[in-house]
Amino acid sequence: MTFKKQHFYKKTVLLITLIAIIFSFFGCQREESAEELYASGEKYFKAQDFYNSIETLNKVEENKLKKEKEANRYYMIGYSYWQLKRFDTAVEPLEKADKLEPENEEYMITLARVYNINDNIDKAEEYYSKVTKVNDKNEKAYESLGSIYIKKNQPKKAIAYLKKAVDIYPEYANAYGNMAIAYDMLNDKEMTNYYLKKAKSLGYNNLPAIRDIKNKE
Repeated sequence: MTFKKQHFYKKTVLLITLIAIIFSFFGCQREESAEELYASGEKYFKAQDFYNSIETLNKVEENKLKKEKEANRYYMIGYSYWQLKRFDTAVEPLEKADKLEPENEEYMITLARVYNINDNIDKAEEYYSKVTKVNDKNEKAYESLGSIYIKKNQPKKAIAYLKKAVDIYPEYANAYGNMAIAYDMLNDKEMTNYYLKKAKSLGYNNLPAIRDIKNKE
């Protein structure tokens, strides 16, 4: 082999090697697909690593997933913000999840809870009511509606919903505690004491409420 041919051969091998390295590098640096990002975000979410869940799921471009996964992506983002106590920020992604899957009970009740935390009582009432239409055995929704009507100074309406909650779950301590508060608002001492005793026997420990009732005796 002549010197020129050897030199050309070496340059060719070097060039091919360089091209292979470049392709290998950029292959490793490729962007993750929407499905891969979703799977990673979901993994973080299930591990309760809410910071990384939000960061990863927010990288997914809109409308790159099927409708069900897109809804769940928004739900996981909203739920993660809620768990990190960023309550205002949690609302928008949860609303988007609900818009995509309006019959999803879990999305509705989470959105209702976040509305309630943000003192948007009317929206919380609306969504807890929606939950009871999707599942009339959801005791948490009835108990939460009872609590809302206590806040709205409607004790009789509160009692009606709280009774539905304990009919479904007879050991619901918070429901009995709220019934005691509602009857206290109606100045019915006998029923107040009955339900307060029942609530405490089941572990109810809302000390401000108990103290307030006791101070009126």
